[in-house]
Amino acid sequence: MLKNKVILWDFDGTLVDCPGHFTGALMDVLDNHEPGHNVSREQIRPFLSEGFFWHKPWETHSHITNADDWWMELNLTFKRAFGGVNFNPNRAQELAGLVRQYYINPSRFKLYDDTLPTLIMLQEKGWKQGILSNHVPELANIVNSIGLSPLIDFCISSAISGYEKPNPLAFKNALHLAGNPEKV
Repeated sequence: MLKNKVILWDFDGTLVDCPGHFTGALMDVLDNHEPGHNVSREQIRPFLSEGFFWHKPWETHSHITNADDWWMELNLTFKRAFGGVNFNPNRAQELAGLVRQYYINPSRFKLYDDTLPTLIMLQEKGWKQGILSNHVPELANIVNSIGLSPLIDFCISSAISGYEKPNPLAFKNALHLAGNPEKV
């Protein structure tokens, strides 16, 4: 039996569901800060089809060294989205600055029914388990808050590493962090 084996998990859509993803977070901002806004998900969603780092995985962003800078870059996308649904530039900027607190709320992330049993079973079989995800800088905090930390050996967010999947450097870094396992 191999002693050095690892499973690399994605997060959203694999271990958890995050209903609405970023569109949902923008809608939550509007619902809570612009009651009666009359903006639908369908209206705001097209403005989120570009502007995220994972839309250009061949470009690294290792120049971003902290979570605040990462979110500042994304705020440009959120501002464009709010402006696209007719909020003036100043209000669009204010609303964009609120998205982070709504998106990183652990209650947004719902474990799939089979997540815990699967992770437990694989841990008992000796698999080291890591998360490698194109995600926000706070991913490790979210993983901890929803109770996955005892089952996850390491957590890599592209926002922190600077490499988006499928960039080969994202996987190279994950394998290095996992101790260059024999089986992946």
